[in-house]
Amino acid sequence: MHKVKKSSIFLLFLLIISTVISVSAQKRVSNLRVAETFKSETVFSPAEPRLATAKTSYAIGETVFITGSGFGKFEPVAFIVERVDDIRQTNDPAASWTGFSDENGNISGEWQVPFAGRFIINVAGENGAKTQAVVSAGVTPVVVSGNPSCATLNASSDPAFAHIVSNFGFKVEPPASGTFPYTSSGGQLTGGAPADPANSLTLSILSSTTFDWSSTRSISAVIVKAGSQANVYPYNPASLGDQNLNTGSNNAISHIEVCFGPPAASITIIKDAQPNTPQSFDFKASGQVSQDFSLVDNGVVGPDRIQFTGLTGFGAGNSVTITEGASAPFSLIQISCTSNGSGVENNTINVPVRFATIQLEPGENVVCTFVNAITTAANVSAGGRVTDAFGKPISNARVTIQNSADGETRTVSTGSFGYYRFEDLPSGNIYIITVSHRRYGFSQGTQVFALNDAVENVNFVADLQ
Repeated sequence: MHKVKKSSIFLLFLLIISTVISVSAQKRVSNLRVAETFKSETVFSPAEPRLATAKTSYAIGETVFITGSGFGKFEPVAFIVERVDDIRQTNDPAASWTGFSDENGNISGEWQVPFAGRFIINVAGENGAKTQAVVSAGVTPVVVSGNPSCATLNASSDPAFAHIVSNFGFKVEPPASGTFPYTSSGGQLTGGAPADPANSLTLSILSSTTFDWSSTRSISAVIVKAGSQANVYPYNPASLGDQNLNTGSNNAISHIEVCFGPPAASITIIKDAQPNTPQSFDFKASGQVSQDFSLVDNGVVGPDRIQFTGLTGFGAGNSVTITEGASAPFSLIQISCTSNGSGVENNTINVPVRFATIQLEPGENVVCTFVNAITTAANVSAGGRVTDAFGKPISNARVTIQNSADGETRTVSTGSFGYYRFEDLPSGNIYIITVSHRRYGFSQGTQVFALNDAVENVNFVADLQ
C-alpha cells in the first residue's frame, strides 16, 4: 500500500475549495443579474391617463364624480368642463379648477351640472398627460295625464311647475322640423300670448317619438303630447334649448307646446358729463338688479353706458333703483328716463338725492340719462371802509383786490364817506386786498381771506400821523 504524500493531499484540498468558491461566485453573479433584470422590469412607468364618471347621463343640478389615473406623483392637474352641443355657443365654458394627483398618480374631482347639454370634461397634467370624458345632462320629464297646456301648468300645485308664472305658450301641431316665429303662422299662440315675430322656435324631429329644440326666447317648459298623456319637461332656470326629448312611450308625438313668460325688459344707464371728462362716476343699482358700477363720458360711446337685460321682474315690488355717488367738481343737474313701454309714467326721479327708481313692464326698454356739469361758483361782493386813526373817512383811497386763483386784479377808489365795493367776485377763492393813499400810510394795508359769501367789513385804518 502506497503512502500518499501530505503535499499531494493539501493540493487536492485547495482544488476542491477553489471549485466550490467558483461555483458559489457564479451563483451570486447569476442571482445579481436576475435581481437587476427584475429591478429594471419593475421601474414605475405611468400608465396611459384615463378618466371616468359614474355614469354618462345626469339630471340638471346633479353632481358628477370624476376619477382618473395615469398621472405623475402629486402632479398639478387642470380640470376644464366645456359645453359642446349646438344649442348654446360651441365650447361655452362651464367650469375650470386645479387639483393634484395622489402618490399613485390617481385624480378625483366633483362638478355640478348647471343646465341641460352635452359636456366634455378635459383633464391635463402639468407634465403633458391628457384625457377627457363626455357626459350629457337633461331634464327629467314629469308625466301628466290628459292634455296639459301652459295655462294648466301655471295653475298646477305640482312643485315641479312652481316657476311657471304665465299662461303664455306656443303650440306646433302636427310636429315638423323647421323654424317657427312666435306668431299664428306655422303654429298657434296659446294662453293669450301676444305675437312676437322677432323670436322663434326651431324643432328638429328625430323620429316619431323624439326631437331636439332651440329657441331665441327663454322657455320655462316643453309639453310633449302623445296618446292619453304628455311628458312635460320643466326648465328652471329657463332654457334656450335641449336635445332628445321624447314621449316616454311608443306613441307618436301629436303636438309640442313650449311655455314662456312675458318678454323680458331691459334698463340702460347713460352718463352725460358736460364737458366730457376721463373722470369716473360711481353708481349703485339695487332691487332685482344689484351691482356697483362706474361710467366714464370721455366722448366715446361704450364706457359711458351700461345695459341690464333679461329682466323678468315687473311691478312695484320688482323695481330697480339707480343711485349716483357724489363726483366733485361735477354736480348732477338732470335725470331723464325714456321708455318704449305703454307710456305710463311709473319711474321716480329725485335729482337732489341723485337717484331714479324704475318700475318695469313686460318687454319694456328703459333708458335713463344722468347729466352732470361742473359746479360754477356763485358771484358775490366784497367791500369795506377806509378811515384815519381817529375814525374819519378817507376819500380817494386806492383799493386793489387780486384773485389768487387766476391772478386777476381790480382797483376802485373810496367815496366821500370812505366806502368801497367790488362786485361779481367768483366765490370759493382766496383774495388779497391792499390799500394806498398819497397822504396816508398803512402799516396793515393788506388783508388776505377766503371769499365764500358776500363780505362788507374788510376795513382799513391809516397810521397815526
